[in-house]
Amino acid sequence: MSSEQPVDTYERILIRMGGDVELLSDAAQILIDELPRYLDAIHRALKSGDAGALQRAAHSLKGAASNFEASAVVEAARRLEMMGRDGTLETSLDAWNTLNTASHGLMRLLQSYAIQRSPSLEH
Repeated sequence: MSSEQPVDTYERILIRMGGDVELLSDAAQILIDELPRYLDAIHRALKSGDAGALQRAAHSLKGAASNFEASAVVEAARRLEMMGRDGTLETSLDAWNTLNTASHGLMRLLQSYAIQRSPSLEH
């Protein structure tokens, strides 16, 4: 477990996963694999000015990150989602930078979760 993540948050996430450490590990690995795709889709939408694509990609990332109580990622994605919904992309650079930075922290956390397995699987 990462020293950056309080034990109570890990426990809440584990409870959300039905107490299944392997499921938590697998879910973390899935998001590790998908996070770069989410970020790429958001970045492409911002560069092309595609508000609809921005809204959809940010919404998807927001949902995925919320499973891991990644509040900084969720909040930055929510801001970008609303910008996409409203078609106001002019001020999106700050939200993008915040999301990008927070996502790196989430990735480190997910990596610590992905390597954890239940004791019964270790031989």
